[in-house]
Amino acid sequence: MTEPDDLAQEMERRAQSCRKVTAYFRAHENRWISMGTLAKLAGIGGFRTRVSEARMVFRHELGWPADADHDPILNRQGNRRRGNEIVRLSWYCYRPYRPLGRSADVQVGQLSLL
Repeated sequence: MTEPDDLAQEMERRAQSCRKVTAYFRAHENRWISMGTLAKLAGIGGFRTRVSEARMVFRHELGWPADADHDPILNRQGNRRRGNEIVRLSWYCYRPYRPLGRSADVQVGQLSLL
């Protein structure tokens, strides 16, 4: 196998991992997901990158810039004691953006009160 073939396969593997992570977030919206679960989907060495790529996918679908104020995937971290060791853990939560009302540029007719 030549080097370009290896690169193409690696790029496809990473894209597939991103699709898995994105689909998992969609199926589990508004729920905290452990880093262990995401690592099973995308690999222990690549799950953080796939989470970052999933953020970009969600923002792109909304037509938002990469630095938009709403972060569709939240992250929280904490320490837990396991025996004599302190282990740092991380959880992620996908919060889909849903507008609360009408668009500000849509005009609504008003009723007269008198």
